[in-house]
Amino acid sequence: MSRIEAALAEADGDERHALVALRAPALKMIARVRVALSEVGVPVASLAGRGLPEDVGGPFVPLSSTPGALGFDANLALSRDAVAQAERLSAIVARVPLRKPLSGPLEMTSPFGARIDPFLGRPAMHTGIDFRETYGDSVHATAAGIVTIAGTDGGYGTMVEVDHGGGFSTRYAHLSSVSVAPNQKVAAGDIVGHVGSTGRATGPHLHYETRINGEPVDPTRFLRAGARIFEE
Repeated sequence: MSRIEAALAEADGDERHALVALRAPALKMIARVRVALSEVGVPVASLAGRGLPEDVGGPFVPLSSTPGALGFDANLALSRDAVAQAERLSAIVARVPLRKPLSGPLEMTSPFGARIDPFLGRPAMHTGIDFRETYGDSVHATAAGIVTIAGTDGGYGTMVEVDHGGGFSTRYAHLSSVSVAPNQKVAAGDIVGHVGSTGRATGPHLHYETRINGEPVDPTRFLRAGARIFEE
C-alpha cells in the first residue's frame, strides 16, 4: 500500500510539473506583451473592451511558485487562465501597429519630430518616419484593420491609411501604387502598396506614420515595442 501511495504521489507531482511547464511560455508571452504595450502608452487595464475580462479585480495575494505547494486542480486552473490571457493579448497585439512596414532591416533617413523642410529650408514638423527602400518594394500593414484611404492625398502623394480600432491608425505615403481599396479589411503583414516617390518626396522612400485618435505620435516607440514581442 505504501508503494502504491508513493507511486500515486509521484504521478500527481509529475502532472503538476507538466502543467507548470505548459503554462511557462504563455506567462512569458503575457509579460512581454504587457511591457511592450506599456511602452507605447497602452495600459492593459484600459483594454477590457478589446478582449480582456471586464468587471474583475481584487487585492493581489501571491500564490506559492512551488508546483508541489498547489494541487492538480489549482495548477490546471492556472494553466488554463494563462493560456486564455495569452490568447486575448494576442488578439489585441494584432490590432496595435507594432510590426515593421518593410521587410528586412529598416534604414531611417528622417526621424519623427522637428526638422528643416527639405523643399523650403524652413523649420517644420515631420509627422512620421522616412525609411529608404528600393522603388517598387512591398509595403506591409503593421497591424490588422480597415483601409480608410487608398489614393492621392496632397503632399503624401499616393497614400494608404488603415484604421486599427481603439484610436490607432497608420499611414503609408509616397507610394508608387496601392494594393488595397477603401473599406477593405487587412491583416498584419498584408501588402498595402509599393514604395515610390509621389507627393513631396525627393526620392524613393516610405513615409510611415502612427496616429492615436488622429494625432501623429513617434512610430519608433511602436517599432521598439514590436521588436520586444516579435524578435526576442
